[in-house]
Order: sequence, then C-alpha cells, then structure tokens
Amino acid sequence: MPGKKVNQIKATGGLNLSFTMLSNGRIHTMDPKAPQTEAVVIGFGKILATGKARDLEDQFRPTCKVDLGGAMLLPGLVDAHVHLFAYAQRLEWIDLDGLLLEEALSRIAAAAKRIKPGEWLCGGGYNSNLWDKVPDRHLLDSVTADVPVVLDSKDFHTLWVNSALLKTIGVDANTPNPPGGSLDRETDGFPSGIIREYASALLQGKRPVIDLNRRAEIIEHGIEKLYSYGLTGVHAPEGIAELGALQKLQRADRLNFRVSVMLPKEALPMAESVGLQTGLGGEWLNVIGVKLFADGSLGSQTAFMLAPYENSADYRGIAVVAPEELQDQIARANRSGLAVAVHAIGDAAVRTVLDCLEAAQEEAQRWQIRNRIEHLQLITKEDLPRLSKLGVIASMQPLHCTSDIDIVKKHWGEHRGYAYGWRSVEQSGVNLAFGSDAPVEVPDPLQGIYAAATRKRCDNTPAGGWQPEETISVTSAIRAYTSGAAWAAGREKEFGTIEPGKAADFTVLDHDIIAEGPESILQTRVIGTMISGRWVYGG
Repeated sequence: MPGKKVNQIKATGGLNLSFTMLSNGRIHTMDPKAPQTEAVVIGFGKILATGKARDLEDQFRPTCKVDLGGAMLLPGLVDAHVHLFAYAQRLEWIDLDGLLLEEALSRIAAAAKRIKPGEWLCGGGYNSNLWDKVPDRHLLDSVTADVPVVLDSKDFHTLWVNSALLKTIGVDANTPNPPGGSLDRETDGFPSGIIREYASALLQGKRPVIDLNRRAEIIEHGIEKLYSYGLTGVHAPEGIAELGALQKLQRADRLNFRVSVMLPKEALPMAESVGLQTGLGGEWLNVIGVKLFADGSLGSQTAFMLAPYENSADYRGIAVVAPEELQDQIARANRSGLAVAVHAIGDAAVRTVLDCLEAAQEEAQRWQIRNRIEHLQLITKEDLPRLSKLGVIASMQPLHCTSDIDIVKKHWGEHRGYAYGWRSVEQSGVNLAFGSDAPVEVPDPLQGIYAAATRKRCDNTPAGGWQPEETISVTSAIRAYTSGAAWAAGREKEFGTIEPGKAADFTVLDHDIIAEGPESILQTRVIGTMISGRWVYGG
C-alpha cells in the first residue's frame, strides 16, 4: 500500500500463547527467492510459515492476529558496528556533538559544577574541524578549575583533556609518546591537552572504577534505547569488562538482544590458550572474532594514506602498528579459528590489511571463517577486486560519508575517488554489512539507509548527493542491515531474512520505504520492534 501511513499496530488475542499471525502489511522478507509475502506465522520465538493469510489461518488457527495496518515489516535490523558500552555510557555523559566551541565550553562549565570530589567529567562528540581554534588544556582549564576532564572527539581517535587530568594521570613534558600514538605539545614540550590514537593508553587503569553491576546496568539502559531505532542486535567491539557485563545480563535473563562481540587484541593470547573460536556463544551473545587496528581516522588526520594529505608535502597519517606486527596478529587469530575485524580507513591502511589477509588466507579457508574490514572509507581501484577474491566482508557506516563530506574534500582532495564506495563494493561481489559506529554516529538505521541511497545529509544537502554514482538502492541498503549483517556474524541460518525456521525478529515502519523511495525515509518512523516473538518496542 504505497503512500499509506499508519500510526499503530493492532493485535487481537494474546501474543506467545500459541501461534501468532502478522498480516495486512507490506512484508519484505529480504529473501531473494521470495521477496514479499502476505502473512507470517510465528510461534515459540520462531518464524513457522510465510504465505497467503487465508491459507496460513486455515493451517495454524492463530490465537493472536496482528493487523499491521499497511505498515512495512522487515527482518530485524542489525547494526554491524556499535561500541555498545561506550554508546550506552555516552547517553549519561555530557554531549558536545554539533556544538560550536563557545557552546561546548559553556556546557562543560555547567557540568563541571555538578562533579563530586574524586569523579571525572567525561563526555565527547566534539568536532574541532568545525572550530576556528585548536582545542587545548588551557581552554578547558578556564571553565573547569581542578575537575579532571576527559572528552572524546566525535571520531573517538582523539582525547581532549585539561591540566587537572594530566596531573591526575602523571603526564608531563617528560612523558614520551606511546607506540602508535602521540601527545600534542606546547613549545616547551609540555602536553597541550590533545592525546591521539594509542596514547590514550596513558589513562588505562587510572579512570574511576565502574564495577560489573553498574557496567551491566549501563548497557541494559543503552539497549532499551536501541530498541526504539528498530534494532534487534548489534556487532560490538568491546573489552573484557564489557563482555563480563553482557554475560551477567545473559545469566540473569536480561539480555533480550542479539550481541555479536569483537574481542580486543589484548584478548588474543587468552583466546589462543583456551581455544576460543569464532561462533562461540548462544542465541543472545556470541563471539565474532578479534578487533584489530591498522590506522586512525579521517577527522583526526590519522587515517593512513598512500598520497599525502592536502596542504602537506609528505604527511600520510599514522599506521598504528607495523605491517609485520599486524600480519602476525591476523595470522595468529586465523590460525586459532578466530576471524578478524580490522579497522582500516585510509587507502594505505586498506592495502596493508588486504596484504595481511592474503598472507593468512589458507588459515581462514581452513577454518571457514569470515574476515572483515571495518570502515573501508577509501580504497583504490586496483585493490577493489581483492576484497571479493579474499572473501572479505565490508563493514561500512553510511553516516560517516555524509558527516565527512566537507573534511574529505579538505584532507583528501582529489584522492577521494572510491571514498565510501558502497556501490563499487557491492558490484564487485562483496558482502556489505552496514552499521553506525555509535556513539560516533547516531545508531539509527533509517538515517543510514537514507545516506546510503542518496549520499545526502538529513537536511537534504548536498543537492543531488555527494559522489552520487556510489549510491545504492534502498533494498540493498536494507539488506546490508539484515541478511548482510547476519552473514557477517556467521548467523545467517538464525536470522536476517523472513523465512521459516529463523528467529521472529522484526522491525515495523510506518512507510514502505522500498515502494515509496528514499525521500520517504525522512518522514518514516519505527512503530514496532520484535525480538524472538516478543514486542520490545511499540507493537
């Protein structure tokens, strides 16, 4: 029913008592063999059948009938890259996203007055590319006095701290730059308050302690917010402490959300010693593999490039690990049966990762594991076919494209040919999995689908889209959040399409964005999220 807008879903009978039938909607299965169906019958948390409503009613005699009222029913949307704990924690922190410098300082000053002795003021989301001043400790000192302050940049690759924080962690002019990172310095060598990349390790073990119970509580509240975006699961790069909190929620039967975890590289020796492999886990929590890094970010100008950055004679960004070290990490993981998810943004980083994956291909094939590159924001024409040849999953974030339009031009100039090139990636035969990188971007798959299909921001700019030759269809974008994400997690037999035997995970929208086209997405809202046959939002 193209063009029909609905406000609610009507149900008669009781859910989960026996069989439930959902019908009278636009049901898009994402199954290429049968892209649409008239009705779906579910029971015991699973999809039991699809087909014509009258036939299914005669066969199953459902005790509950859900009238979708013309709404669009999709397989549950999965965000393939969310820093789950960081996102949930950010909901409680001071938010600087989109603020001008003076606005940010005003908000920081107000928040500093509420901090108790012994606590730190934490927050993030600032984007210094929007400011006419380079942030430093003195700006923070002017509004925070003796309160330690640590603020993440929007891209999570730079910290902005004040003098009180530097004193608390014992960093001064004599502190060397840690491997893979750097401290911006003043003329006398004292740190300026900007901490880049792996130099953030200087804060490890010195932050105020968050115990396991509190960590689990924060994650649980974050998941409740994710339901409202229509999400039924995420792929999450997390630390060991966060994995413990997720397990605590699972044991307490409080994890009604599908979380596929990417372990940190620090966990690799432990994983090797105990034989931990990709796929370990169950319905709600499982291990994808290990998260590794090849470079930094575009916003912080630390993405590793083949050509120099604009307005620089020879600066090409940062390779946060040496190629031989990265190759060793990948080989060890694949040899142990663990897939890798490697952060690579610049084209030089992507090439390095492909070289390393090629060297480890025999081990990956032996274990039938699916390696992936996270972000893949710039790739050369020569390297594009290698993705498909090596079976690499492209885990990309459409909102990075629309957020970065101006700084791509500023920092990469004419070397941006295949920047955020999901059409080129898709046409080369590579599996696409879309995500948000939340809290870097909002974890709203509708905004992501719009960005992928139009290459425009939500304010409809730029006209015609940026590098529109790389747009993909709304259907392809949805696929990257459903069957593509399921494939990337190795769980395509469990969910990702609406087929009998798979989980009854659904996202319900009030517009059929496939039939109505991408411009309808800006007027579309989520009206229901179902996981394992239970409404967790709306419905």
